[in-house]
Amino acid sequence: MSYRNPQQFIDTSTARHFERLQQSIAGTFANFADSYKKAQKEEAEKIKKEQARIKDIQDKNEKAEQSIREKGAEVLALNPSIDFADTFYSQIDKYSELANSLDLNLITDPKERALAQQDMAQIYALPAMFRNGLEDLGATALTYEEASKNTNRMGGLYGGADSRLVSDINVFINREKGTRKAIIKKTNGVYQPGYMLGSDGEELQFYSVQRLNEMLESKDGGLVIIPDETKDFKDMQAGARGYSDEDEEKQFDKNLLGEPQVRLVDNNRYEEVYRVVDQEAAVAKVEAQIKANADSMTAWEKVAFYNTQIDSKNPLVAPTSEGYNAEINDALFLEGYREYFKQRYIPKEIVDNKTKLTDSEYKRRMGIVDEDKDKDVDKPASPEQRARERAEDIVNALLKNPASTVREKLGPEAEFSTEGNVITIVRAAGPESFDMNRKEDIKNLARELDKYQYGADATTDITSMEIGKFVEERRKKRLP
Repeated sequence: MSYRNPQQFIDTSTARHFERLQQSIAGTFANFADSYKKAQKEEAEKIKKEQARIKDIQDKNEKAEQSIREKGAEVLALNPSIDFADTFYSQIDKYSELANSLDLNLITDPKERALAQQDMAQIYALPAMFRNGLEDLGATALTYEEASKNTNRMGGLYGGADSRLVSDINVFINREKGTRKAIIKKTNGVYQPGYMLGSDGEELQFYSVQRLNEMLESKDGGLVIIPDETKDFKDMQAGARGYSDEDEEKQFDKNLLGEPQVRLVDNNRYEEVYRVVDQEAAVAKVEAQIKANADSMTAWEKVAFYNTQIDSKNPLVAPTSEGYNAEINDALFLEGYREYFKQRYIPKEIVDNKTKLTDSEYKRRMGIVDEDKDKDVDKPASPEQRARERAEDIVNALLKNPASTVREKLGPEAEFSTEGNVITIVRAAGPESFDMNRKEDIKNLARELDKYQYGADATTDITSMEIGKFVEERRKKRLP
């Protein structure tokens, strides 16, 4: 057997592989450490940015909240006695909660987000709504105070309104002891800010901002002002008859007048020429305006006007009463409103002329026979006699009762005023005054009234001279 000398195996590559493995592991750990470090840094920056974003959101919402608080403080300053603590300021806290939840996406459901945004908008508007309510309460108090001076008259307070309001207004303006508290009611997602008012011992009454506004517009029975229709009636009167009181020439439309008729008036001493007015035709000329005026009134205004001005014995049913029917009320009101206008602003007749009868004419018409056989009762009076009678009549009447005489001669539409013994007549060219203590003024006014009554007839000039003579005669009789 042959002998072979064994050779020993020496591994030199394993050590090199192990050395490389160690280097690879060391490099991997170094890379991992760098990546971790970088990730930590990025996360820290992300958190910092998020914290900054959240702080900006909170700062913005706190700023909005502070704005609401400041506006609320201004409202509170208008009436410090009103308690806002339980409602108003709690809503401000709710505003911040909702704002933060929305901005930070803590509320994700679209419907819930929409409701939250709606609530925020209403909360933000609360100071303005409460301010409007306070202003309306103040205006209601002033309106009541002024209107109550003319209760149940046009432009005044309707006495059939809610008497509870009187007490509550006095509480609000601190005339009576009681509770004044701001509250917020929420119905179907809608905020209703308002005020709870009531005297001590009474159940509190809620006045929403909306109701207060309706009161001022006479849409609520709590406070109803009777409409003052005077100007509208005057305007319709001018449209119906064809002229206004300010027009220099006053001529009624001929198609509204009947044929001239004659009658004796004032104890049969005067002859009057008159014509009947077609009232229905006159009203028909302004029917559209009548309907427009009626339609412009609220349901409560119609009730107030009808029940105080038109027919208090057969009143309309109030809107808050059982059995109220708007159509029936509207129809009755329109009929009553039209009749009220017709009876008070359209005359049943107009007088064209009014002349005093002479004594002889009066006796003839009355069938009076003069017992003096020597006197011819059928003999007409001379122009001088008629002028003398006219002069005496006008001067005596003027000195006895100046105002009544002027009104009688010039007619009911004449504009004049009296102050002591002075009468001032308003004319288109300007006012003219007559002093009844001065004979020349008496003469001038008497001549004017005579001419206005009789016109420029055959005896006008003679009457003018007789007026002068008669005034002088009366003056001489009074002298010692």
